[in-house]
Amino acid sequence: SEMCIRDRYTHYGAAKPDNETKYGILDMRTEVGLLTRSILIHGSEEEAWGCRVLVAEFKEGEFTRRGRAVFDNVEFMNCGQYDTEKAAISFEQISSPGPKSSLTNSVIHDSNGWHLKILSSRGITIENNFFFNAMRTSTKIAFATDVSFRKNLIVLVYKREFSVKTKLLDMVSAIYISHLADGPNTLFVTDNIIAGAQLFGLIAPGRDCNDKEPPAIANNVIHSSDNAYIGTPNKSISCLSFSRFIGYKNIEAFTTAFTDVDEIVVSEMVLTDNRYSLTVINAKATTSQLKSTVKDIVLSGLNQLSCPECYENETECSGIHGLRISPTLQHGLVLPMERGPQAPFWGQDEVGGFSGQVTITGVTLLNWLSNDRCKSNFVFPLNKFAPDYVPPHILGEGITKWNVQEGSFFQFFDPPQAWAKIDDCGDWPCTGPKNVLIRDQVGTVLGTPGTILPYNLGVMNKTRCQAKEKWNGIFCTGFDNGLVVFESLDIDNFKRILTPIELSCAAVGFTNKINTFMDHLWNGFYTSFTRLSRFPSLVPLNQTIVISWTGTIPVKTQYNLQGATNRDWVILRQRYARPESIQVTVNGAIIKPVKLVQGQEHDLTKDGPKCGANKFFFQEQTIEFVVTSDPNCIVRLEQVNSVQVSLRMDTTVEQFFEKKGDVEFIDKITAVLGVPADRVRIVSIRKGSVIVDFVIDAAKNENPNITTTEVKTALKTQVDNLIKTVENGTLSFAAPVMSLTYQLVVAPQPKNTTEETKTNETKVQEEEKVEAPVEVKVVPRQPATNTGTGTATDSSTTKTPTTTQDTSTTKTTTETKTDKTPTTDPTTTTKPPVTDTTTTKTNENESSNTNTSPTTPPPATPPPKNPSPVSTQSPTNKPIMLEGVSWLMIAIVVVVSIVVLGLIVLLISYIMAGASKSNKEAAAIRSDLDDRYNSSHSRIAIELK
Repeated sequence: SEMCIRDRYTHYGAAKPDNETKYGILDMRTEVGLLTRSILIHGSEEEAWGCRVLVAEFKEGEFTRRGRAVFDNVEFMNCGQYDTEKAAISFEQISSPGPKSSLTNSVIHDSNGWHLKILSSRGITIENNFFFNAMRTSTKIAFATDVSFRKNLIVLVYKREFSVKTKLLDMVSAIYISHLADGPNTLFVTDNIIAGAQLFGLIAPGRDCNDKEPPAIANNVIHSSDNAYIGTPNKSISCLSFSRFIGYKNIEAFTTAFTDVDEIVVSEMVLTDNRYSLTVINAKATTSQLKSTVKDIVLSGLNQLSCPECYENETECSGIHGLRISPTLQHGLVLPMERGPQAPFWGQDEVGGFSGQVTITGVTLLNWLSNDRCKSNFVFPLNKFAPDYVPPHILGEGITKWNVQEGSFFQFFDPPQAWAKIDDCGDWPCTGPKNVLIRDQVGTVLGTPGTILPYNLGVMNKTRCQAKEKWNGIFCTGFDNGLVVFESLDIDNFKRILTPIELSCAAVGFTNKINTFMDHLWNGFYTSFTRLSRFPSLVPLNQTIVISWTGTIPVKTQYNLQGATNRDWVILRQRYARPESIQVTVNGAIIKPVKLVQGQEHDLTKDGPKCGANKFFFQEQTIEFVVTSDPNCIVRLEQVNSVQVSLRMDTTVEQFFEKKGDVEFIDKITAVLGVPADRVRIVSIRKGSVIVDFVIDAAKNENPNITTTEVKTALKTQVDNLIKTVENGTLSFAAPVMSLTYQLVVAPQPKNTTEETKTNETKVQEEEKVEAPVEVKVVPRQPATNTGTGTATDSSTTKTPTTTQDTSTTKTTTETKTDKTPTTDPTTTTKPPVTDTTTTKTNENESSNTNTSPTTPPPATPPPKNPSPVSTQSPTNKPIMLEGVSWLMIAIVVVVSIVVLGLIVLLISYIMAGASKSNKEAAAIRSDLDDRYNSSHSRIAIELK
């Protein structure tokens, strides 16, 4: 039969243990310990000094004095000294081999300080003892070898009371294993029972996952404590394992938030009736995926349903939680701690991590119920102290359930409005709790494989998702969602606010607005007002996602896709506010962009998604790049100093590719300019005639003090060399070059300080001024050639066969080229400094001497294709296309000439018609005058008569 006696504490009794599992026997019956022994060592009760037994080793001259003690059935009362580490019994610095010391079948109770201390000692057995009512610590072990601590009962460990309010943290613990000795582990802490530890029950390091020996810290039972079992790091082991533990009726049963390893494995535990049974937080400053595995565990909600008195008070059966969905962190907590953390040990008191995954397999779920009396019991609740990043959680094979209600599986929460303050998340709450991903691989929850998400309306696909009110979440059939994590790598990534950032995909109606991380750092008693620019966001898989930044996109960013299968991917698209040259790298290797050929399709995933595959839309200042589900696919984007060049050639796109122009292009550029091939990238190939958009990156400069002006000067030298080699014919392509447009792009330099003087601000604004494109019309110089009649073409004059028709023309041309004061086209100017807006350099005949170095002759005129022995045309009248002049330009000139000639003819006709009319009017006037003259003359003659 079972009974539950209620006095100051609840005492439960039964004829047999509650459950026998393959991971241990769950026995929730009340323990009984005997406090008295026939041999009594009783310390003084005055001034809390108490008594002390010290067993040690020391040297005396040439001799080593090695202490040894054997206690059996002895009672120690009022021993241990208050406010010190002087325990009732201490074994210290016993390093020499020899007979073992032991403490067996004894009791240490009502101590003023610690019960037991074992420091740098060996050869000790502590077995079948009863430790009752300690202050601060019952047992502390450090650097111990050949020590066995087993089958002991430890009850009630209290923290000290301070007369003034303080944040000092007492490391209150029943068993505290602070350090393991070097070499193979020979410390065994097994089969102990701990009840009523006010802060920590057991603090112990994990063991190596690859260790094939039985666990040295195992089969311990802890109940009725604040934090039952705290798992800590073990030297430099990369994979830590914690196993063989039973915990019940604790506030926190098992917690690990102190590790600095790559992987944590928690297994073979029985956890029931705890406020929170299991919290696994991996912590390490890395971008590699931090793995956590929870397997072969019994998670029970209400284990004593057959005992009605055990849950008579509804608070005893409400608020029971299983595995807490928790974050990864940049850094774990470090023990011992002088001050308590700002958040609970199971919460987040550090900056959130970048990558991780928690895999849950082989877990047995029992008795997870919620009703009118027993409320808010959940198997997988979201950690309420996780505002930043929660890694994907995968529910895998072997999860079984018995007596579990659907509404008790998950618990999500909306980010509290209290986070919306300047020393936490800023103007609006952090969005980490809205971007959590749980994948049910085999349909454990609802019988159908699917994805569990918090309630986020912009993320919810209404055709395959349904809201779950009791979870405050969403269940979606299939696996069409992933988690993208991206961040700024700039030096000001803790100081510059870039949010809100919106991710959207119109194809599936997806939109998600995210905030940056919470402020977790402290400056004395005040928060630091710094927040890491790192952003996790749920996204639809196998889609193109547009990222819209509120602020200027950082110079360096990196992106990772998590919680997806091996074939999944996303294409991320973002537009830069100013012209930039973007370098894409994966694991340090540069990924060149796909060549965009106008009129052709460019699907980045057509032949299978490749990590880092990208295309850059030159004119739109927009980049698209692929991030795959491979955990090692971390795509980095960096704005680099470069020259953006658009080179126009007189050919068609089809002819360009027929001549393998794209293949030879980079080879020729790199050979002539002497730059590595990884610094030249073809971005696109467009029509009109053919325009090749490409980028030449500047050489890496490790000098942190280099100025923007110095960078521009180096880039300008590079582009000047390019223009020179094209003009003098050193660099030639599959077709003649018609023009070249370039733009110097200098990546902005993030500042680590927030305040600058006005002079510095003005200087920075002037240096970071965006350069306008500069167009250069290029006429490549051709080498001298001979015509069929021996006609020579050189850089100054053109000799042709003598003909009456063309002599004047040839002479005029020659004089124009050799004139000392050539006519200057008012639209032509010399190339200005790069900080000017737009400049055009024209190599016309009339102005060639104006813009050409005196040592560089003007380009020669090419001979006709089919020269005859006696030519009747001068080279200036040859019916071929001029170099650097397109047929469209010639057509425009002809049309304009015809229109002008027509206008001249109309004007002459109008003038001639006016002149004829004037002559007729003059003749009429003259005739009228003659008539009048004759008439008056006749009248005078008559009068004279």
